[in-house]
Amino acid sequence: MMKKITTDIPIETFDVDPERFPAGVHLADPLFNRSRRIDILLGIQTFNDLFTGASFPLADDRTLWCKETTFGWVVGGAVTERRADETSTSTCGVVTNEMLSEQIKQFWDSEAVPETPSLQLSVNSSLQLESGEVAPSMN
Repeated sequence: MMKKITTDIPIETFDVDPERFPAGVHLADPLFNRSRRIDILLGIQTFNDLFTGASFPLADDRTLWCKETTFGWVVGGAVTERRADETSTSTCGVVTNEMLSEQIKQFWDSEAVPETPSLQLSVNSSLQLESGEVAPSMN
């Protein structure tokens, strides 16, 4: 299992004018603008199934959008605020095949049902006859 899915998102906390949201908009995550740990990663099929189709731009430059989901409204897009030091940060998650293989192996190892050697020995060392009697195997 992964201890951390990705870096905290958003990378930095940013301000949002609450007046930009129409009345009655229930946010699925009211703290979406605060940098925090990600708890779950959804596959694209699940992600797309959550959307109802309704959306509206939250920023004048149309870089930030509100989209309605079955959980409430979510906010997504680019945050265009500049930091005082004029640097920018991009996030790129990289997973090698080796890392992925190891994580999958750890998952399946944790899910594996332990073998019962005594049961295997019993099956391999005896034979049930048609009469119902159990006879030792000749192996």
